[in-house]
Amino acid sequence: MKKWLVSLDTDKVKEFVFATGRLKEIRGASALLDRLNRITAPKELADEQLIFTGGGSLLAEFTSEDQAIEYSRSVQELYRQQTNGAASITGVVVDYDDDQAIASAPKSFASAFKRAASELRKAKGSGSEITALLNRAFWQPCDRCGSYPASMNVPSPDGGSMHLCETCAAKRSEIDTPGTSNSAHQGLLERLAKAYGADWPGNDWVPNEIEQLGNYVGFIYADGNGIGKIIEEYIHSPEDLKAFSKGMEASATAAIAAIAHDWQSKNPGCNLPLIPILSGGDDIIVIANATYALDIANSICLGFQSEAKKQLGANFPLLSMSAGVVIAKAKHPIFELQRLSEELLVSAKRLSRQLSRINGLPVCALDFRIITSPSANAWPEVYQFEYRLPDLPGQNQEHWATCRPYPCSPISSIHRPAITDLLAAVRSLKGKEQLSSGLPRNKIHAWQNLLRVEPALKVELELSILRSHLSTSQKSLLRKAAEQLCLPTETSLFLTDPLDPIRLISPLPDIVEVEAFAGALK
Repeated sequence: MKKWLVSLDTDKVKEFVFATGRLKEIRGASALLDRLNRITAPKELADEQLIFTGGGSLLAEFTSEDQAIEYSRSVQELYRQQTNGAASITGVVVDYDDDQAIASAPKSFASAFKRAASELRKAKGSGSEITALLNRAFWQPCDRCGSYPASMNVPSPDGGSMHLCETCAAKRSEIDTPGTSNSAHQGLLERLAKAYGADWPGNDWVPNEIEQLGNYVGFIYADGNGIGKIIEEYIHSPEDLKAFSKGMEASATAAIAAIAHDWQSKNPGCNLPLIPILSGGDDIIVIANATYALDIANSICLGFQSEAKKQLGANFPLLSMSAGVVIAKAKHPIFELQRLSEELLVSAKRLSRQLSRINGLPVCALDFRIITSPSANAWPEVYQFEYRLPDLPGQNQEHWATCRPYPCSPISSIHRPAITDLLAAVRSLKGKEQLSSGLPRNKIHAWQNLLRVEPALKVELELSILRSHLSTSQKSLLRKAAEQLCLPTETSLFLTDPLDPIRLISPLPDIVEVEAFAGALK
């Protein structure tokens, strides 16, 4: 029987969500798109028509081409109306024959799904841009986004008033209107809690400003690894896609909700150190208190992998997730943090692919960056020029003052520290695990400063001097930290990169950078 697939995907989700740096509008934008995607758009569909929805995407099937085209058109119009033209969604319609059981057949569901993805990419690439024209002398720009003309005055948090455009007003209204499914953006929070089967802590406290999470925050962007390839190889029918998308959705929500459970068990009654911004499919964006950001990101990746194994079982291969984490002052421009997190995510995914080939199983990976200045150069440039040490005369090896990016958990077949090892080493050096007196901060800095000392004899001398100023317990902490970092002894500064024997890498500078951000959730 001939059928038609409607494939819809929201355009430039992150640009819409992070159009302002204010958390209330960010949460509202996320809630608005979440409601349109999960509730409003599927309303017109029968249960058997909807294949999946989530993460800004929707796939449905129809027995009539005219109905398919009309539905695609109506959803696109819905997005324009509900967001006042600030957000859009692209849709394509392709036909297939559900009697074609062979996946490679031209008219099979699998072939149609691939064709829809290809046509959707073309349609998005050729679509018109939504452009704000603020060149009129008599327009008052919106106080929040600055992109659209203000059309109303509303009370501001400081007791005064502010000029808002219709789009920012709609975002704020989405989380201010009592009784809506996303009131106070707890629609997402409640969905997370319901999926996990536990009460979501701190439901009466949802921050409206990023600064409420702390002076420093961590912007976490996590994404599943190789999901497109898995879909291409394992999805042969609507039922396959329904099962896979449902499993991924449940895995992502459970991973975040489990963090709330761990936090609540350790800190009963305390506010959560994070706020989920986006969670759809295999995409997760979270803003967290910087102290716990690395542990939260790591828990999300490993939690997703563990839960996906339960949800998908033997029908699909083991999944993994990577994350990019940017830690910066809460006042740092949010769109810049989002851009930097994408760069780090690319780096983490590259390591995941490399380690997965060696390990034989999917590996979760994480890359991070600490921003202390108002502006930040591109990560590849910073990595090359700030972390590569000068070449030593007569040596053909490269020396790098970092081990980044990191796998999320130790890999027995690969001699390289994981992010869990790095955080554990920081806690050891600070005496957190033994509840003893840790190493003074200047001694930790002196340890990593030895990377730039030469020749080797001078390094040994400096190490001897450093150790002579440590107590017996502090020497023990130093040895334990070296062991956690996969260094042969505390006198070893580098380890050979198992992915490239020419590279010598050192985790010591990473310890100094994350010293203040190694908090444990449990």
